[in-house]
Amino acid sequence: MIRGATPHELAFGRTYSGELCEFGEPVFAYVVPATKASAKWRRMIFLGKADTQNSYVLFDGQALVLSRNVRRISTAWRSHMAYYLHCKCFSWQYKAGFGARILPTMKKPIPKAVEFDLPLGPIEDTKFYDKDADDVIKHAEEEKKTEQEQLMMFENDPLRVALRERLGEGAAAEVQEEFDDGPAMPMSSVPLQVDAPVSTAMQQQVDDPGLMVPVTPPRTYEVIDSPRMSPVTRPSDEASEESSKKQRTEESKKQRIHQLKLEYEQRLSAVRVAYKEYFTMDDYSTDLDVEGDMEDDVWSGEESICLTGIPMELRSDAPTDHPPEEPAQWVDDLADKVEIQRLCNIQVLVAAKDFSGEVTGSLTTKFARDWRLKNFGAGSNSCKKWMRRSRFVAREFANTRRLDTFSPATGAHTSNILPLKYLWMKNMAAELKADGDYSVVMGALDVRDAFLQVEQDEKVLVHLQNEPFIIMRNLPGQRLGAKQWYLHLRDFLEKTLGFEFCPEQPCLARTRDAVIVIHVDDILYVGTKQFWDGSFLKEMKSKFTVSHEQLEGPGSSIKFLRRKMVETTDGLVLMPGTTVERVVNAFESAFGSARLQKVPSDSGIQLTDTSPRLNDRDSSMFRSIIGLCLYIGRERPDLMYTIKELASHMSCPTVAALGRLRKA
Repeated sequence: MIRGATPHELAFGRTYSGELCEFGEPVFAYVVPATKASAKWRRMIFLGKADTQNSYVLFDGQALVLSRNVRRISTAWRSHMAYYLHCKCFSWQYKAGFGARILPTMKKPIPKAVEFDLPLGPIEDTKFYDKDADDVIKHAEEEKKTEQEQLMMFENDPLRVALRERLGEGAAAEVQEEFDDGPAMPMSSVPLQVDAPVSTAMQQQVDDPGLMVPVTPPRTYEVIDSPRMSPVTRPSDEASEESSKKQRTEESKKQRIHQLKLEYEQRLSAVRVAYKEYFTMDDYSTDLDVEGDMEDDVWSGEESICLTGIPMELRSDAPTDHPPEEPAQWVDDLADKVEIQRLCNIQVLVAAKDFSGEVTGSLTTKFARDWRLKNFGAGSNSCKKWMRRSRFVAREFANTRRLDTFSPATGAHTSNILPLKYLWMKNMAAELKADGDYSVVMGALDVRDAFLQVEQDEKVLVHLQNEPFIIMRNLPGQRLGAKQWYLHLRDFLEKTLGFEFCPEQPCLARTRDAVIVIHVDDILYVGTKQFWDGSFLKEMKSKFTVSHEQLEGPGSSIKFLRRKMVETTDGLVLMPGTTVERVVNAFESAFGSARLQKVPSDSGIQLTDTSPRLNDRDSSMFRSIIGLCLYIGRERPDLMYTIKELASHMSCPTVAALGRLRKA
């Protein structure tokens, strides 16, 4: 303290309320090198804070580094002694950890010139200003300007140019000298004849009365009145309308340019190093997000989970149209205990005392808790009630770009192949008059807790409610979960049932008796009834926990990816999983009226989106609506591209993406 004030208060005149570390303290700093895909945390030494940029000044062992995110290390400073010994750099020897778009270039202010327009109103006279001398100077400048213009006009005179082309530069100069030395010729409308000296060049000249002096050509044609009316009498409604339309377009362009200018000015950030100031337009919102945007995916497949022996304390009689309030902590602890017991029953978790293998993996996990509607009772006494559920999930974040997490998925055209195959096989069976052994079946099969069926590559030790457990299988939230499940299912189908997978579309597989299409944990089957009952269902039930349904004649129906397929006497009726009206109603209930237009999007949907991010509530509604649109895209090929582009914003919905969704 200096005279009752901190150094920051003396320097800036205000109290500092941000976060600080001790000078020279070892910290973790988040650094983005040339590509953001290789971003990582590094050990550095804390040196100070750049107030104008709200960034930290650190030393990484070689140079000064600017970073927006730091984490303190609970360790002895003595272990970082090498950093202190090598900290001998100057303030200008720095590098930024913000990304590749920051340029170490000083902002050079460009002065704006004052206008030359005369001020409005009277101007006071002064004896220090000589008005007569100023008028003489202006008059001389105007005369000089006029003389220069006449000289330029004379050099480009058509007669002089034609003379140079005919006679050459030498002869044309001689003729011009005689004109300049001779007496002035009176102006007349009668063509004049000039006696030019005879020369070789002049002898080659053809008779052209218009060469030396312009001659008005004879008028041998009749003047025809133009059918176009004069500007005074011609109607000007269309012209005025076009002018007003152009004016409106220009005004809208100016407003758009002004809006973009303000947006870019708001995104312009300053970095002050020593006495210099640098500027960047990077987005520094990348932080160690411990929550992430995975809450919407945690509860996928919850409807298919069957729970028994649920304590009454986890149930609520609150109205089903609105979830109850958050319960006491002991209720959540009880829900966690029920989830742990469920996972132990299906061998996802194993008590550490019962495991004899090696623990080599590491994984961040958490319990996700929420009120869920569940069916209670049986038969006519069945009803829906709120139940406090807890799910044990993994937390893996997309901080780095990975190419090993993708798994095959179906598309609109792929999903239509099997219904056509079913109709063709039924038609062939009818023509061949085959017996019951060749009956054709189309069925849908759903694997419950698909990700929990896959073995964990590296076993992980966790402590839940003060007890050690070993994670034996994949958990929801792991980035490799979908791919590992696909590989696990494919290996089982190839080895057990002899399926052959399509190289071009790996979600399609076939055998001699059937064809299937796989979409994560949903399977659509078309083939013989004998293979369906005798082999496929039998082996799938022995390996996984599944639910299934099949077409059994006219009037029966199945569902695959929310699409309902109803069999009729002469074919199939495919009913979409959702409707456009439902999507519009969901959007308008959350974001107001939608916009009606003939095309789903314009070329601007391909531009880089730099608009602000939506809040948590709007982001959740945006993802829900896009989820509905994904099912519509299977039935509407004209919307597929727009829906695909909008779906790319689900991880980080923005204001611009919401505007494009409003028009889609």
